[in-house]
Amino acid sequence: MKLSAQKHYCVGTTRKWIDEGWHDVKTAINVSVLQLQRPKFPQELREILEDENCHGSKIEIEITESLLRDSKSIKSIKRIKKMGVKVAIDDFGTGYSSLSTLKHVPIDCLKIDKSFIDDIHTQNEAIVKTIINMGSNLNCKIVAEGVETREQVEFLQQLDCHYIQGYYYSKPVLASEIPKIKMTIQQDTQFI
Repeated sequence: MKLSAQKHYCVGTTRKWIDEGWHDVKTAINVSVLQLQRPKFPQELREILEDENCHGSKIEIEITESLLRDSKSIKSIKRIKKMGVKVAIDDFGTGYSSLSTLKHVPIDCLKIDKSFIDDIHTQNEAIVKTIINMGSNLNCKIVAEGVETREQVEFLQQLDCHYIQGYYYSKPVLASEIPKIKMTIQQDTQFI
């Protein structure tokens, strides 16, 4: 099973946005356990990047923490990183990754799970602060997922969270709607 047409479309759309002058754009693509464990996955991703004339640094694959315990997945991640593709751990804090694994696997971004953001002013506050500090110390970008209120945005800004994702800015939208949303968000803040 080759990489899906959807992933090809995502990379092609990213290339289109770059051609339209969005030089800072980066597209995140969810990758399943089965895809990442396939030995041909890195080569298929390379072919898509070449077909679409898109540099790997414009693409970020999102994986779950559980993949960090699998040797096949780690091999694929290392091959993908050589292409310049960024790697993010999605829903961080809800899986089974070991902190020692994080220092051996080249991760670029930690995406804090929404469950920690929902009740951020309870004991989750300490967890969110710790994840942000740890990620920064590991030179990882931090994304807070599931942000819905201005209060959450302001709190995360105080903690130097790099990026914010959630309904506060927008529900999930089609690629064709992103240019309009991007303009609105840029007027409000640096967070996307």
